[in-house]
Amino acid sequence: MLYEIDPFRDARWIKFVQSHPHSSIFHSRGWLQALQLTYGYQPTVFTTNSSAEQLTNGILCCYVKSWLTGSRLVSLPFSDHCQPLVTNIEEFSSLIAGLQAIISERDCRYFELRPVIDDSQVYSATKLSKDSSYYFHRLDLRPTPEEIFDGFHKSCVKRKIRKAENHLEYREGISEAIVADFYKLLIATRLRHRMLPQPLGWFRNLASTLGKDIKMRIAYLERKPIASIITIAHGTSIVYKYGCSDASFHSFGGMPFLFWRAIQDAKASGAEYMDLGRTDENNLGLTRFKQHLGATCFRLTYYRYPPQEHAIQSWGTSALSPILRFLPQSLCRAAGEILYRHVG
Repeated sequence: MLYEIDPFRDARWIKFVQSHPHSSIFHSRGWLQALQLTYGYQPTVFTTNSSAEQLTNGILCCYVKSWLTGSRLVSLPFSDHCQPLVTNIEEFSSLIAGLQAIISERDCRYFELRPVIDDSQVYSATKLSKDSSYYFHRLDLRPTPEEIFDGFHKSCVKRKIRKAENHLEYREGISEAIVADFYKLLIATRLRHRMLPQPLGWFRNLASTLGKDIKMRIAYLERKPIASIITIAHGTSIVYKYGCSDASFHSFGGMPFLFWRAIQDAKASGAEYMDLGRTDENNLGLTRFKQHLGATCFRLTYYRYPPQEHAIQSWGTSALSPILRFLPQSLCRAAGEILYRHVG
């Protein structure tokens, strides 16, 4: 039997996420609160455990209700991955069977899973179909700082870090001033790649709900912000989620400088891995950069039921590219505020 619980109200969820070896920042209450506050999504957990039992499994989803792109269950919107937390194939099969029935009952177009551990045989056996695919990079932080630095690409990373250390100023935090500097760089970067910018409220809410676990790191050249990344601490890992920069100052090595600072901080805190997030398969520049940091590349595959054309994400990016190149920043920002919730 399938049960549905509220991850905000059921105290078992927090304990379960904290103890499960495959949980991530995307399963956390802080991340879910930011999704709800920004986009109005309602998180829910499907489990085979009744309210009287200890929680041993769960698939975390959000209802995305949109008049523009249709209603659906996604595990999890605007999250690189969200591993189903199960202990065996039988639990997983029961959960998927229940979800397949629920989307028909609730008039959802489909449900989508974004596992980080890919077991295609198990997924295909439950009638899930492969949907979109990405690269996923992870950096091992267990070696010494010197060994990690030696693993960097000599000219693309090491040399730029040394130059940046001589010219750039480093700041971090979640103050309104830091958020504002980050967001200016984000808008410029998103428009450079002809993509909608996320709402400013999303980053403000992340700062509020994740607190000390999130850091906005910014590199300044003569008080001008030229590069920024957001990292989030979770368990024994640190997660890189967003990055942006001023292309005019790439030669100063702001991005390698910030990653090296984040790696050093993570090492000092006892982190064992750095999750470098997903990368589109056609984004060769970002893929090479992560490889130049010495990260290991994996395949990240999303699954859905029932199968259909994957149009939601492309609608929010490439379909708008011809328009975005001609819009001023203020209108692009407004478009992101209005449309982004429909893309999740």
